[in-house]
Amino acid sequence: MKKLLLLAGLGLFLTVSNASAQKVTTTTTTGTKDSWVASATGIFKGNTVYQYKLNKADGSVQQSENGTTWAAVLDNQWKDKAGKYYKVSGGKLMASDNGKIWAEAPGWSWTGIDNVTYKFDSSWNLMVKK
Repeated sequence: MKKLLLLAGLGLFLTVSNASAQKVTTTTTTGTKDSWVASATGIFKGNTVYQYKLNKADGSVQQSENGTTWAAVLDNQWKDKAGKYYKVSGGKLMASDNGKIWAEAPGWSWTGIDNVTYKFDSSWNLMVKK
């Protein structure tokens, strides 16, 4: 009789534990706030009228006023909407408040003057937050 009650209790515990685990998984999966999609053009904006794009082959950043004619950006730098500096250096996206002291950019993301939040993924694909 004790074994039967013990087995029944264990079965109930496993059932409740399994249901709780499924609920957490569902909540985590559907509760994601950040949704990123690949940029169709690979073009992003900083805090100016310029459009920018990254040349993944050599890590250089290029800029354009019209989206047709592109030129290299000095030191691969641009600024975000808030005026923070960014650059690609040493295989990382770096950020700086003053353009002198650099650290890896958190999440490799920034917000452009167009209020769009951008980031590079680990393969240097440009992603856009939706």
